[in-house]
Amino acid sequence: MANRDTLTIDQLDANPPAPRGNNHLLAIAINDYAHCTPLNNAVFDVEAFIQLLRKRYHFEENYITFLKDKEASKRNIERAFDRLIDRIEPADNLIVYFSGHGRYHPRRGGFWLPVEAGQGDDDWTDYLSNSLVKEYLSKIDCFHTFLIADSCFSGALFIDKSKERFSGDRRDTEKSRWGLTSGKKEIVSDGVPGEHSPFSTALLDVLEKADQPLGVMRICDLVLEKVAANAQQTPMGSPLLVPGHQGGQMVLYFRQDEEQDWLAMGSSVEGCKTYLRQYPNGKYQFLANQVIMIDREEKAWTHAKAAGSKFTLLDFERNYPDSEPVRSGQLDRLIGSMDEEELWANAQRSNTVSAYRNYLIRSIIKKYEKEAAEAIGAIAQQEREPAAWAVAKQANTIKAYEQYLVDYPQGVYVNEVKQTIQSLQAEKIKIANLDKTYKEDIPIPPQKIGKNKGKVHKDTGSPRIPKLFAIAIVGMALMMVIGYSVIQSQLAKKDLSKDVLALISSIDQNMKLIPGDTFKMGSNKGEDDEKPVHDVTVSDFYLGKTEVTQEQWRAVMGSDPPELDFKGCDQCPVEMLSWDDTQKFIGKLNAQTGKNYRLPTEAEWEYAARGGSISQDFTFAGSNNLGEVAWYESNSGYKTHPVAQKKANELGLYDMSGNVWEWCQDWYDSEYYQKSPANNPQGPNTGFYLVYRGGSWYNGPTDARVALRGSYSPGFRYISIGFRLARNP
Repeated sequence: MANRDTLTIDQLDANPPAPRGNNHLLAIAINDYAHCTPLNNAVFDVEAFIQLLRKRYHFEENYITFLKDKEASKRNIERAFDRLIDRIEPADNLIVYFSGHGRYHPRRGGFWLPVEAGQGDDDWTDYLSNSLVKEYLSKIDCFHTFLIADSCFSGALFIDKSKERFSGDRRDTEKSRWGLTSGKKEIVSDGVPGEHSPFSTALLDVLEKADQPLGVMRICDLVLEKVAANAQQTPMGSPLLVPGHQGGQMVLYFRQDEEQDWLAMGSSVEGCKTYLRQYPNGKYQFLANQVIMIDREEKAWTHAKAAGSKFTLLDFERNYPDSEPVRSGQLDRLIGSMDEEELWANAQRSNTVSAYRNYLIRSIIKKYEKEAAEAIGAIAQQEREPAAWAVAKQANTIKAYEQYLVDYPQGVYVNEVKQTIQSLQAEKIKIANLDKTYKEDIPIPPQKIGKNKGKVHKDTGSPRIPKLFAIAIVGMALMMVIGYSVIQSQLAKKDLSKDVLALISSIDQNMKLIPGDTFKMGSNKGEDDEKPVHDVTVSDFYLGKTEVTQEQWRAVMGSDPPELDFKGCDQCPVEMLSWDDTQKFIGKLNAQTGKNYRLPTEAEWEYAARGGSISQDFTFAGSNNLGEVAWYESNSGYKTHPVAQKKANELGLYDMSGNVWEWCQDWYDSEYYQKSPANNPQGPNTGFYLVYRGGSWYNGPTDARVALRGSYSPGFRYISIGFRLARNP
């Protein structure tokens, strides 16, 4: 028998190895007729067919309708066809399989017998005619239709022409309407009870042994050949007398082992594309699409970077808004790097605090962050010099002038300061000599003065009594000055309002006892100065739950810091503070409260930020998700925020990561961890920079890590640096 399936290997490779739409199956099988002779194997045959389609081919349970025995009434069969009219899409395929009794009338044509049908001459209207079946099939708008009928007299469904007419090149890319029946207009065998019918045996054998996807033409040829050789019936396989046939054929593609296929294909882009062709509704389709999308993004990202154009990068961001380069900030940094040199040049050209701040805010990669900060500090130092000179002159003490020289070694008033210091030192020597003279001139009582009364001393030429009187006057003046200062201090305390006193009291209420313990300080994955990780033990101490706020600063100091940047937010952390500024605040607070507040040591700060003895070893203070616990560059809007708005860490401390950097008590040494004491380390004895910790509103995630160390000079102020209080129990 000629092979009418001319589907070549090339054609199989050119077409996707899976159906383009969903495969639907309507299966009808009746053994137990109400009024007709029972059949032996109809249900058995169809159940085996369904099982084989689901096992080897692309047929899913939710697209299979199976009516058997009592369910296969005429009404239910018509309802099933009617549902298919609504459910099937133009890209879907349909197989209809009927196994049951059939009947034929020369004028009426062929019929399928539903379960309730009789066999009398008056029962024709209870049957499903071939013309009704074809009418339903013509209304179902699908791509391929394949009708299989294992019943008597079913051949009337076909075009009544020779099979050779239908040979030739048949592609599954063209629509088709095919049928395969167990016989022509003849009675066919149901088979031995418990075994499949001759037709079903051949059909199942062809589907089970296929080693490549099967076109319906090949199926028909093989079934016809097998049945003709083993039974007294003549199957038919040809196009149906149904509109929609365009010369194509349906192909049954194998359902392969999806799990094994995914393991083999899922690691490459081409493999994922192949998987999606084979399993368009597969369980790993989301992952496969992700792999393909990531590859597409990576190629687009490579192209965007290579183009070196800001517009190309912006196009990438528009097309891939959720891609890794966009989410991680890599794209923003690359765009920023294109403007980096220009921003820095503008800042240097202007050489003002506002210009350098503008650079820090607008710069993405912050290549010159340290230089900008140092420039701001230097300019701020210069701008504060006249005020520092005025303070020194007002105090008019050697110590005040020496402090000026420390802060401004190259200052405008250096020569004048040095001359003034020399004058004060000379005056100090004079006073010391005067005091010595006074002690030498004191007479020895109780001798009489006698006739020498009122005479002038030979060595000085001055009367003793006037000299003593002058010294007494100086002493009284000094006592008056000291007394005045004490009185003024007491009056200042009395003048504090109840609200201010309450705010000062709230500072202590905000302190939380941190039980001491031993912890791992530092990080072997961070900067060099964070290494090595080492064991540190800290004792119990108190630490502020929040950073010191603007409101608390005013309560203690009487006014905002002169350079406060984000004014008007009482609950925001106070900023634009140097380490020296914090010491003035702490000194005044201790004088007002009688307590001993201080800055935390660097070890205390990191211990508390990590969560103390109940630490969960987070990267940031309280979470591995920075946005939960911190205000930083991605969510701050480039400003500070009220304290305690984010989630607290394990100890109930807020903003240990982000919002503002926090000064610590310790001097900074990049190699200190290599020699740090194990118990309550206090930092180096001296240094040039002091430590600050925690990151801020304008810094990224790296700076908010609990292990990161920062440092600047004691007089350095900046818009993102504040502090948090500590004290001993």
